[in-house]
Amino acid sequence: AIGPTVGGVVLQQLSWRWMFWLVLPIAVLALLLALPVHARAETQAAQGLPPQAFSADLVRIDAAGEPRETAGRLYASGTGIRIETPDFPGNYFLVDLEARASYYVQPAQRMIMEARLSSPLALVFLPVDPDNPCPQWQAQAALAGAPADAARSDTAPWRCERIGDAVVDGRRAIGYRVTPQQRHLHAAWIDPELRMPLRMQAAFGSAELVNVRLGAPAAELLRVPFEFRKFDPQTLIERIKQSDVWVEPPPP
Repeated sequence: AIGPTVGGVVLQQLSWRWMFWLVLPIAVLALLLALPVHARAETQAAQGLPPQAFSADLVRIDAAGEPRETAGRLYASGTGIRIETPDFPGNYFLVDLEARASYYVQPAQRMIMEARLSSPLALVFLPVDPDNPCPQWQAQAALAGAPADAARSDTAPWRCERIGDAVVDGRRAIGYRVTPQQRHLHAAWIDPELRMPLRMQAAFGSAELVNVRLGAPAAELLRVPFEFRKFDPQTLIERIKQSDVWVEPPPP
């Protein structure tokens, strides 16, 4: 080990000014190399990107506590999430976190449309910060245009109160109660390894992810089929206006 010897010689032969200029380029280089890593970590923390890709079965439980007979599926990898629910057999939701967009896909009709408020599941089952999940949930709700109760401001920050840990289908999950309570989200339990909710409670009941399988799902499952026809509600309204069934509203 010649490090101590070389260091001793340098300290004896060079003044502190020479030492400063000798060390400065090394320090600057180390800082420049660290910045991209830090920025990438900050971005992932802000977006709540999960460290692992996975898939799972999605079980819906109604307000009376009765599970739905048919389970759905959830696939997550990188910035893409696909949600298949029993409410829309054969169709599915795609969430593109990077583009900040959600889509409802109807393969049989080869049609795609903006999802927005089509399913509360797409507003909750997102990558979040396990220590502070509310910013991601509130941002997704604002993006979808989720209505706020008249008694509160939709611009006020949501608060996530920790309510203890739980075990959901054999996996540890951190529980949070959302304040002010949202219609589509009362509480949720987050897997700190996946950075995703495993269970949620809302006005309609609850939903859980079970049979979690680690590993990236097929890329085709998360691809947005932009070649499908895009449904445009305004175009549909204009077509109805041109038909015999349209009745102009009376003037105010």
